[in-house]
Amino acid sequence: MSRWHERQQKDIYIKKRASMGYRSRASFKLEQLNQRYHLIKNGSVVVELGSAPGGWSQVLSRLNPRGVNIACDLLTMDPVARVDFIQGDFLEKSVQVKMAEILNGQQISLLLSDLAPNLTGNRVVDQARCYDLCDNVLGFGHLHLVEGGALLIKVFHGQGFDDFLKTIRVDFKQVHVLKPDASRSESREVYILGIGFVKRN
Repeated sequence: MSRWHERQQKDIYIKKRASMGYRSRASFKLEQLNQRYHLIKNGSVVVELGSAPGGWSQVLSRLNPRGVNIACDLLTMDPVARVDFIQGDFLEKSVQVKMAEILNGQQISLLLSDLAPNLTGNRVVDQARCYDLCDNVLGFGHLHLVEGGALLIKVFHGQGFDDFLKTIRVDFKQVHVLKPDASRSESREVYILGIGFVKRN
């Protein structure tokens, strides 16, 4: 048996995912963070970037059925009830126009990003791409987050992390660096949570 198969068999979240009908273990990451910080409020406006295959979208569908849920990814994603999916690059004007049509003048209460760059194997290049994505997500948040809104964004420890964290601390009243139990222990991924967005002119 390969190491990968052995790990899969031992992974409790793989087993729970199958029993609960979730598309990915990422669902449990969002659930765990939401249980702690109460991020998802029913009736709110949530935008999720990097949504495929739809694990987070399934959580949003269940916890925010009366709200507006918009998911976006370059990859295709099977439909999720009560979630509007847009396939494309969220930085492209055409994609943002589609988002604006769905938002219909509403600002975002919670911005979620599970984006990750296509990895090259070169850690320096990959880190640079990661934080370029993060900067773009934050810029998108500056335009569309409501005063007091929240941002949850996936990042990777390494070069650029400290600088990005400092930037987040300027824009949000509370900032937390988190690693959900459902994240693989060997992964460098962590999540930065910013609560209480401060709009600046």
